[in-house]
Order: sequence, then C-alpha cells, then structure tokens
Amino acid sequence: MVVNGLSIDTENRNQEDPINMRIDFTYTDTAKVAEMFLRFDAGNEWADGLRIEVTKDLTASPLDQVYTARGLIDMKAQFLPVIGISEIPQLRMFTVSDRLGEGAAVAEFVDVSLPLEVDAMTGDTLGNYIFDKTDTYFFDANQDSATPWDWIDKTITDSQYRGGRSMVTIMESDVIAFLSLSPTYFSGTECANVGDDCTVMLNAIFGDGFAEQEQNQGMNPMDWRSTAITSPAYLNSVYPNGSDWVGAFDLSFMP
Repeated sequence: MVVNGLSIDTENRNQEDPINMRIDFTYTDTAKVAEMFLRFDAGNEWADGLRIEVTKDLTASPLDQVYTARGLIDMKAQFLPVIGISEIPQLRMFTVSDRLGEGAAVAEFVDVSLPLEVDAMTGDTLGNYIFDKTDTYFFDANQDSATPWDWIDKTITDSQYRGGRSMVTIMESDVIAFLSLSPTYFSGTECANVGDDCTVMLNAIFGDGFAEQEQNQGMNPMDWRSTAITSPAYLNSVYPNGSDWVGAFDLSFMP
C-alpha cells in the first residue's frame, strides 16, 4: 500500500509532515510481517524517514514472544541543538510482547546532545553534553493498572562534556550534594574539562526522572522478556532498498 501525503489536505499541510507512506505485508505459514516506511518532507528539520516493522510469530506459545516490533528514525539534526556539537543522533527501538500484551521494549539513543540549563533567569547551566543512552521498559498487559511497569531502567552508557558550564548563583557543591557526586567532581579529573566522561552525573539525573520522565523503578523479572531483549536485532536502514528512497513510493512496484 502506497499513500501520497502531498495530495491529502494540502491547505493545512505542515512542512514537517510526512509526504509518503508505504506499507508492505508479507505472510507465510510461520509468520505475518507488516512494514511501514514513512518519508518526511524536506522541510522537516530533524528527520528524513521512519521505519517500523511488526512481526507476529504464528508458531510461538501465546505466553511467549509472539510479537516483535522494530523501529528506526533517520535523523538529520539534534532535537536540542548545541553549538559545538555536530554529531547526528541515532534512535532505534526494539519491542517484544506475548499475545496478551505483556512485554518489554528497548530504545537506544546514540550521540544525543543535551544542554543542561538549571535556571534560565540567572544563567546557571551545568553545560553541554553528548551521550549514548539505553532505555529498558518491562510492561504489563494492563496499562491502566496501578503498576503498569515491572521494570524501568534508563542508563547512560557513554557521555562527554562539551563545555558551556556556568554556575552563577548556584554553588557546584550544592549540585554535588544533591546528586551524591564526589567532592571534586567538577574540579578534578572526572567532569571538569571538555571531553571528560560525565556518565555518573547524567545517570544520577536521568535515574530520578529528568524532565518529567518516569523514574527508574522495579527490577528485572528475569523471565522470557529478559532473554528476548538481551541482544536486540535493530533495523539498520529506513529505506526499502537499504540506501535511498528511489522507487520506494512508485504506484506500481513488485512487492
């Protein structure tokens, strides 16, 4: 199935909207696969395309890994641009679920920029950073329950300080005490100079629910989901042919 987004509601189109969508369906005796390819308008500042693949294993037990979903966004720029950081981020997802809807998801963020502004009014900022991060969610089938999450674990795996720190009215010692960092964290060899690894601080920030995100909580239940996401098989391209959009949305093509 191919959809030309440029022909839909042309008067109210936004330059960041998708312009093309394609969905492929592949059915065999053992699996059903649906793949969606979404191409964004050239005016979209952040992304060129999105691909989502969903597979249903027809041979799996209902309480085992029945569904597998993989997602990939081809980024063009940082969500939060920072002067001096030119790397292009990567964002990919991997999700598994049983037939009832209980499952786990992993989201991997690579080379993401983060300006840590503390107070815009006073100019206090912890500086600019670039990091790699892995978010793991183990979820229940009933998302309306009081405890929809079995386990949430957000972990910064690598990071670098890229400068810009300016503590005007807030003492660095207060930040150190609040985040339980070492006394010389901002003055010694840990997170003081450009290029330093500041993973300890960033993990302390994200673990407590940075920017209204869910806090890390629960624990690994060590069930089938733990095994299923140990080595996620991420998508490596958003394009049907693996390299570009050429021919991807032709109205007549061989699936």
